[in-house]
Amino acid sequence: MALKIKPDYNRANGGIGTTYNNEGIEAANKGDIDEAINLLRKALQYDPDSHQIKKNLAGVLHAK
Repeated sequence: MALKIKPDYNRANGGIGTTYNNEGIEAANKGDIDEAINLLRKALQYDPDSHQIKKNLAGVLHAK
């Protein structure tokens, strides 16, 4: 994994953040709000500057 070699590789972090974001939205669409929150929080760990992930997390938290 690229992050083991270079932990600050922004492109890899952003890609993993996007993946967790997409999985979180899918979980929310299936009604699993708790799982969606967990996944979106993981997404923010990898891509803390993403406005889209923050927006999605806020929407899911509001739905809860």
